[in-house]
Amino acid sequence: MSNLVVVDTSVFIEYLRGDADDTLSVLTLKNKVLLSPVVRLELLAGVRKKELHSVIKLCNALRPIEQFASVEECEKLLERARGSGLFGGIPDLLIIADAIRHRAHLFSYDEKMRSLGKRLGAKLVNA
Repeated sequence: MSNLVVVDTSVFIEYLRGDADDTLSVLTLKNKVLLSPVVRLELLAGVRKKELHSVIKLCNALRPIEQFASVEECEKLLERARGSGLFGGIPDLLIIADAIRHRAHLFSYDEKMRSLGKRLGAKLVNA
């Protein structure tokens, strides 16, 4: 896979629990992972205090997306998502917007998010 990948929080959670396949590890070793600021914040908000250092270390090893997608980009995606029954909330929309904006693949274990991403034009990682 030559393209970069925006990895959803669901993948990181499974990885940190030890329940994921090796896709994230391979992408990380190849420096292909773009870390959405939304995912970083979700990880930091949900981590246990004793795990904070290792999560920060993981986040710092990835390629950061420095700023959120624009309001205009997100509003266009929101309009296209409206009425689909797939809209999972603003964080999902922002993560998908990051993938589309950077022409990166979206890697998520969340089927609803994958379906929404596909509907909105994101390229998906098939893992």
